[in-house]
Amino acid sequence: MNRQLRRIGRRAVTLIEVVFAIGVILIGLLGLLSILPLAGRRAQDAIDLNVGAVMGEQVLKDLQSQRYLSSDRLKRLRGNVNDDLLSDIQVLTANPDLNSFCIDPLFASSSVTPAVNTNGYTRRWFPYYERIHNPLLDPSTESNNWPTAQPRMTRVGIYKTLPAVPPTTPARDVFLSTSEALAIVENSDDLLVSRPDDQTRNATFKDSELTAIAGQLPYSARIPKGEFTWVATVNPMPGGVYASVSIVVMKKRERNFTLPETPATNAQANAVGERLTYVTYASGFRGGAGGTIHLVSADNTVPEIQSSDWVMLSRNVSGTQAGPVVHRWYRVVAVNNEPERFTTDGSATADDSNLGARIPGGGNQVWRHKLLLEGPDWSFNYQIAGVNRQYADDTFADNTYATVVSDVVSVTERVMLLSDL
Repeated sequence: MNRQLRRIGRRAVTLIEVVFAIGVILIGLLGLLSILPLAGRRAQDAIDLNVGAVMGEQVLKDLQSQRYLSSDRLKRLRGNVNDDLLSDIQVLTANPDLNSFCIDPLFASSSVTPAVNTNGYTRRWFPYYERIHNPLLDPSTESNNWPTAQPRMTRVGIYKTLPAVPPTTPARDVFLSTSEALAIVENSDDLLVSRPDDQTRNATFKDSELTAIAGQLPYSARIPKGEFTWVATVNPMPGGVYASVSIVVMKKRERNFTLPETPATNAQANAVGERLTYVTYASGFRGGAGGTIHLVSADNTVPEIQSSDWVMLSRNVSGTQAGPVVHRWYRVVAVNNEPERFTTDGSATADDSNLGARIPGGGNQVWRHKLLLEGPDWSFNYQIAGVNRQYADDTFADNTYATVVSDVVSVTERVMLLSDL
């Protein structure tokens, strides 16, 4: 009997063993829970990328069918007027000096407060900064002291002609309204639907949306969520026959552009949709494998850059304002976790001790990000006295600038005939 009791005792599990087993299980569950948000974000990124790619191809076909450029339906934005004061806006095709342009119907239709230029900002360009804005200075202050004009795209919108109303109101051209612009730039295949728990039943439109159309839903009608919108950047190639067209798809883009206070109280108070930076270092960009760059901008602009973001590199190839301008889009593969912050001490004739590059003036508070980009080859042409180098030189006219655009999920690029646009 004693032997049997001892044998049974050895088969028992002690309380300490139970506690340790529960601890091991909890550690495993915590590890699993910790990766769920990351997995969810990666899954959402994959969905966004797929939607963006499909939408980009669709927009390219729409641009070819609508022919906004060939039919003179594009007009440039001025920097100092509201949309209802367009009496002297010029048609884009009547200005051959406008090298590259950005088709942005939603921005052209949105209100801008205030209507006049404010220091480094102006709505007429993409990105929305004056051409001599100093990227190392706060754009909400007097920052227009860069030595030479920087490369920009002319921002254009789609316009319509309002008929004359006799006897006092003549016919006039205005940009499309916000609702009309949204009908063009939104993804029409992004439906608001509700899927029941019973998978055997069909998905239905959400009740709130049915109420919005008085409880009636016409056959094949579509109700887009409006999360995805696009802009198109057009960069003509030498010869003026072909152009590189990039469809930039953004998710939850801001619907308007409000200029900040003067001066901005913090970095978040400045505009964040398009941030202008200066490329002080570059390596690689040969063989189509991308490369590494250093981006530098004023400390009073938002430094947030993440992997999978997109940036647009821009450069005056000839070093003159009248020469050809090149803009190309690149995807951010990796970025340093936190930006480095410096006080510049350089000048146009000496390398800054912290940045290693030539910059105009010193004493500016700046941040620097180190990025690994994926994209086509790019020539930075950093030279001093005929010697190639990796840091920006003192020829500011042909150095490279980068535009960080928020909420971009994909960029689809094609070479097209200008006559097809």
